Amino acid sequence: MNPTNKPPVKQVAFSILIGLCGFAGAYMPLLLLLMPALLAFVLAAWGGICFAVGTGTAAILTFVLLGAADGVSVLVVFLPAAFIIGRCLSSRKPYRSAVIGSTLALAAGYYCLICLPGILAGESPFLVMEQFFLSMADMLAAQAAPLLESGLILEEDVALMVDMTRSLSLMAPEMTVGSIAILSMGFGLLDVLIARMLTKRSMDLRPMAPFHRWQLSRQYTVISFLALGTALVTYLFKLSNASAVFIAAECVVLLPVVLMGLCFLEFLSKIPGSGGNVRRILTYVCIVLLIPYSLAFLLVIGFIDRLARIRRRVRLPGDGGDTK
Repeated sequence: MNPTNKPPVKQVAFSILIGLCGFAGAYMPLLLLLMPALLAFVLAAWGGICFAVGTGTAAILTFVLLGAADGVSVLVVFLPAAFIIGRCLSSRKPYRSAVIGSTLALAAGYYCLICLPGILAGESPFLVMEQFFLSMADMLAAQAAPLLESGLILEEDVALMVDMTRSLSLMAPEMTVGSIAILSMGFGLLDVLIARMLTKRSMDLRPMAPFHRWQLSRQYTVISFLALGTALVTYLFKLSNASAVFIAAECVVLLPVVLMGLCFLEFLSKIPGSGGNVRRILTYVCIVLLIPYSLAFLLVIGFIDRLARIRRRVRLPGDGGDTK
């Protein structure tokens, strides 16, 4: 559809419905994580008017029913990422650009949602996560009280579990930053794929390489060195939460290589005589069952493939050109 034309009533109605989903995302975290894909589809396929209707609906409901502070925290999670993905799809930009842009936008949004309340309160930015583990410890102690009275569990065991849960609050910076990095990178990719799947039925999109032909861009090495350099500086100058910065750097450097390891396994399943779908299914089942050890395996083969450039050198039957 031409974005300058007046959209049909049906598209406007669906845009309002998607805006309602944005408000519901405040109570359903998974829906909130998928909102960038839905709104990006609206922007790319139906144009700016429908996008404005959907975002306006979400904004009005969140501001009226949740308040200004919570409303902004919810909207900032998905609106920037949705706009970036939608613009990249409609202008046929490389999908890597959409993934990188949405990942950065989601990371900033998650940081605002999780860390901004603590900062505004004059406390640690990781106050929310600290309070979460402390409340979990209190809840665990309360639920164990009837078991203690009946003698089904020893007091020492309860004290050990409660103390371990409370000790997790000391790791709040590392766990918060690691969670933000993993969620933003994972859903930054997933939202782009979902938005493309929804949009390709409405407009002509840039071709995408098959999964087994995905490659990291040349900028990956530069970004990796920047991330590791930033982590090293925070450690050398003994800045606060240096360990959390290291966790973020590790995610930036290692998670894309793990993805390349998955791509390499998919590449092996495409080789004639390799077992095809049966081997692929068994491989993915083993990967899931053997986490976290399988992640180390994927990391190793991902690095080997990147250094040896195996998938770039070997052509398979039916392979087209690599599109990004």
